[in-house]
Amino acid sequence: MRIKKRIHVAPLGYELDRIVEPLVEYQADEFVLVVRKNETYGRDHQDNVEKKLMEEGIPYVVEEAELLDLVDCISVFGRIVHNLKKQGHEVYVNISTSTSISAVGASFAAMLWDAVPYYARPEREVREHERKPGEPMSQGLKDVILVQSLHFEMPDVELLRILKFISTNARGKDGVVKNKEVMEHLRKEGYLELDRRVKNRSQALNKKFRERYRDQLEVRWGFVFLMGETRDRRIGLTKKGEMYLKMFEYLV
Repeated sequence: MRIKKRIHVAPLGYELDRIVEPLVEYQADEFVLVVRKNETYGRDHQDNVEKKLMEEGIPYVVEEAELLDLVDCISVFGRIVHNLKKQGHEVYVNISTSTSISAVGASFAAMLWDAVPYYARPEREVREHERKPGEPMSQGLKDVILVQSLHFEMPDVELLRILKFISTNARGKDGVVKNKEVMEHLRKEGYLELDRRVKNRSQALNKKFRERYRDQLEVRWGFVFLMGETRDRRIGLTKKGEMYLKMFEYLV
């Protein structure tokens, strides 16, 4: 039987107490520290956080994200939170310890997957002229403010799988794939089934694809664009479709 744990997640910034003290106060069982990809300037801060975690006896893992890229933050934090929630754990996300962009991405991911976002308010802000290199921007923990969650609508995983297929198989300067290739892929995967008594199978398959998937992808979500006439119709991803696929590719 899997044990339900209290697991906290936080991005690394120039903080120490705001990261570690909430873990101690709320008795975290484990911690996920998300650091910036290819970062060298903040290494001292990471070392200080890891040293404090070891002193407190809190097990932790380190993940990487581009903390100045909103889409990557949503993708990485979303994957982390989703995986932990799927395992049945309680998940808390600290949104106060790094960039504003990471705070937005982490908040979105927490709310999307029913984790608890929180803001750690420090006892004292440390001014820049008072700090030595590698020292945190604040000291102590005044309190923790739980952030109210909002509901966000997610596209169906089936739609994401179609985006993935189009992205993987797109060709040419327009980045498109033939409409019939997408339908054939869905038929083989069991998503588009037809009654054996149907006479015009090609027309029936196209109608079912349009009603079940393509209208949602094109009209409701704006994930795809269409090119060409009916017989030679091709389909490609819009910028929005590319962005959503990047954010939620871990689901497919």
